[in-house]
Amino acid sequence: MFLRKSLIALVLAGVLSTIATAARTRPHVTLITDSVGASLGWDSAASRIFQQGIDADLELKGCRRLTTQSCPAGNEIPPNALELIRTKGRALGANVVINVGYNDYPAVYGPGIEEVLGALEAAHVEHVFWVTLHASRHPYVESNAAISEAAHRHPELTIIDWNAFSSGHPDWFGRDGVHLSGEGAQALARCMHDGVLAVLLAPPPPPPPIEVELDFPGATVTPGFAARLHATGGSAPYRFAVRGLPRGLHARRNGTVSGGSVASGNYTLVVSVRDSKGRAATDRVSLRVS
Repeated sequence: MFLRKSLIALVLAGVLSTIATAARTRPHVTLITDSVGASLGWDSAASRIFQQGIDADLELKGCRRLTTQSCPAGNEIPPNALELIRTKGRALGANVVINVGYNDYPAVYGPGIEEVLGALEAAHVEHVFWVTLHASRHPYVESNAAISEAAHRHPELTIIDWNAFSSGHPDWFGRDGVHLSGEGAQALARCMHDGVLAVLLAPPPPPPPIEVELDFPGATVTPGFAARLHATGGSAPYRFAVRGLPRGLHARRNGTVSGGSVASGNYTLVVSVRDSKGRAATDRVSLRVS
């Protein structure tokens, strides 16, 4: 009986560990919308699509504006995006999706983007995803241009191009060309979901290659002489090993080359270096003694 209980406890512990690991790997994302993105609130299939693999915080409100007072939505005036961000502060996800703009005037939308990005930076948000507007009206074309310009200025901002994604799908929209059908809501959810995870789950870029150079002053090699190997790329600190040193010189693991009384000539040193992450590289360095 004791053995059976132990096995059950081990299995349960394994399941809980798996669940905890899965939760840790799901990126925390806050979605801030106006009435178009708020379709995720009334279409359960769209909500499930967006939240798949994401720890989602859904801030869905109709009539929301970016930085100016929102328009009335039923019996309330929702906080604009800037007010919401400042109120939530560090409670925001490390990743924030902005799907707001259909109620904004283009003249204030561009400057508003800068204000919102400043507030997100103050809240220590790492990634900002900005959803373009379906350009069914000319003001939305102007607002999309402001989004594009902001992305060029801010490397932390990634555009999710709903305007391009929805092109050629009039059936996704109602009569106003803005608000969504059920199929449109699910398409928007898929567009945002895939755009976010394409960035957050992408493998990190490989570190730069490790290269070695020798800081060898043009001085007579006499007892007490010292030079230094330097490495770039990888992750410091580095450890060095050197082959091919002329007699009279020796190298330490920190890259210092010292000694004296060396015969003149051209030498090729074979330098092996290992960085703090365990990455190793071998390089050849020329040494001229005259």
